[in-house]
Amino acid sequence: MSKFVLPCNSCGSSVVVARTQAGMSIPCDGCGVVLQVPTIRNFGSLKQVEEETPVAATPKSSLWLSLLAAIAFIAGAGSLAYTGSIGWELYALLNQVATAKLDLTKNEEDYVRDVRTASLKATPADTWDYWNEMTEFGLSQASTPEFFRIKRYIEAQRPELLKWGAVSAVCFTVFAAVTLMLRRPKKSSALST
Repeated sequence: MSKFVLPCNSCGSSVVVARTQAGMSIPCDGCGVVLQVPTIRNFGSLKQVEEETPVAATPKSSLWLSLLAAIAFIAGAGSLAYTGSIGWELYALLNQVATAKLDLTKNEEDYVRDVRTASLKATPADTWDYWNEMTEFGLSQASTPEFFRIKRYIEAQRPELLKWGAVSAVCFTVFAAVTLMLRRPKKSSALST
């Protein structure tokens, strides 16, 4: 029901009245002077009080959406931290490559060609030393060259970096969408008269 403000001419305070009180006499809350409420025809001269909509309890769907937003934020933060750790590890590894001046553009054929070229340039004494090392330690002791190990590791971690980066992006997108849905004002179903 609509309410209106009836001003008191003696103290300046105001009294809230309804249409049902039209033509009645009511006391002022501030000074006690009896005020005459206007008739229905003269209610247009009074200022209407905006009705406050009662605060409804949070529906269960909002609680579930809040829970979804929290889970999405935590998952996004965790996957972003994991993505950051992979990125930092690759960054440190690439710094190590730059410091050691390793050429990661080489492939295995280039490595075999370089070994063959080096073996053709080796002196007979160097060849005899290599032979003695192989007979003493065997071929199984030969280690994979450092740049192959680094290159294989970087190639294996690149998809992981992209995958977890995408997971964190999706989680934060879900978090933002749910947060915006929760902050959207609800449409009032009450009709004002």
